Amino acid sequence: MPTSPIQEQHTPEHTRTTNFDLAADALAREHEALANMQGSESRRVDGLVSDVGIIKGRVENLQGDMSRVVSGVEQLAKSMVDMNRHTTMLENHALETARLRTGFENHETRLQEVERAMPERLGTRLHDVETAIPPLVETRLWAVRGILGLVGVVGLALLALVLKGSP
Repeated sequence: MPTSPIQEQHTPEHTRTTNFDLAADALAREHEALANMQGSESRRVDGLVSDVGIIKGRVENLQGDMSRVVSGVEQLAKSMVDMNRHTTMLENHALETARLRTGFENHETRLQEVERAMPERLGTRLHDVETAIPPLVETRLWAVRGILGLVGVVGLALLALVLKGSP
């Protein structure tokens, strides 16, 4: 059964209301109710659009933050690779240093053994040899020059004989 005059117009029987004031009032109330509903729906839609805009802005900010986090993680990974390489180098250096230290200790021990085996008067003997060497070097130079001069004289004599003997 229809409850309003407007609904009475749309009933299957197509009955008409004869009281136009009553129908106009009902129509105005329904129009006002629809306007209020549209207004509240419009405010709700505006609120939802605003909320969606805020959420979209936050998502964009999160995307920027995530890209910075990703680049930071990539830099951290590169730094970790470098740190591992440096750690390996430091371990190798530590091993090499230990090996050198052992070698140095061995040489030091050998030097002490040589010092114990040397005669006590080695310093004076070394001084004597050092003072005798310059004249020995000079004598050797004179001997080499003399031999070269003798070879040159013999060579010139042979050349003179060869030239003399030629007709």
